[in-house]
Amino acid sequence: MRPRFFKSLFLFVAIILFSAAAPVKVNPVEQHTLIAMRMIGHQILLVSCDSTSRVMPVENQDGRYKIHFESNFQFNPDDLVLAIDSIMSISHVACHYIVEVVECGTSKVVYGFEKKCKKQDDLIPCSSRDLHHGCFQIFISILERGEFMANASGNSNTLSTLIPGKFLLWGQFIPVLLLIVLLYLMLRKRGKSSNQPELINIGKYKLDKKNMNLIFENSRIELTSTESDLLALLHESANDTLDRDVILNKVWGDNGDYVGRTLDVFISKLRAKLGSDDSVRIVNIRGKGYKLVLND
Repeated sequence: MRPRFFKSLFLFVAIILFSAAAPVKVNPVEQHTLIAMRMIGHQILLVSCDSTSRVMPVENQDGRYKIHFESNFQFNPDDLVLAIDSIMSISHVACHYIVEVVECGTSKVVYGFEKKCKKQDDLIPCSSRDLHHGCFQIFISILERGEFMANASGNSNTLSTLIPGKFLLWGQFIPVLLLIVLLYLMLRKRGKSSNQPELINIGKYKLDKKNMNLIFENSRIELTSTESDLLALLHESANDTLDRDVILNKVWGDNGDYVGRTLDVFISKLRAKLGSDDSVRIVNIRGKGYKLVLND
């Protein structure tokens, strides 16, 4: 696996260095929007407990952005609205937009909602109703930009610039080189730890962190990587309060600003999976964070 990985990474670096030889016209507003759309796709997969599938390249179809995925997934309308609105609020991409969930095979709109700049005018149907598992594409139509992005678009003459290739050479090569070193260290660390069992006693449960399972009596409950990391972190401070910021930084790292609002969703999922043992509880400490309470 590793030789193939580094071969692909080397090819990626070569493509970047080759493209750096030519001038590139940058449109920061569109770049920012595309990044936000990819983060929305990432969030949608996270709240559906999928941390491994890919978000495919985002397409801009005359201001209607198409987000589609490598795998099928299931979504809950409340989680979908929360995931998209959290990214829109942080990125300021739009304050008025329409979201359509389209079924891949039939191109039928199976769910949709409209968020407006004045929140009381939002149109959000079908709250708290699960939809079936399947292949879906998300279309987001931007009707009105957020204030920051609107100002940026108005100054597009100064924002869209021609950057010479020689500046891109160092501006892109150094971060990619650092990325290679970081990935190598991560893979090396994972390889060392993979031979050690990681069974953690949590009440009547055992957390198999390596295989991302909760063992209860003779059954195994599958966990996502995020759920496994979150539960292990809570156990490290069992019966003590963990601040939200600490949890976000250690579990989600640099993505904490984007996924902070979905922490409650993952806590709810863990509570459900730990529901067979009354001596284990995850308690919300208002204004601070969460505490894993273990009653011996």
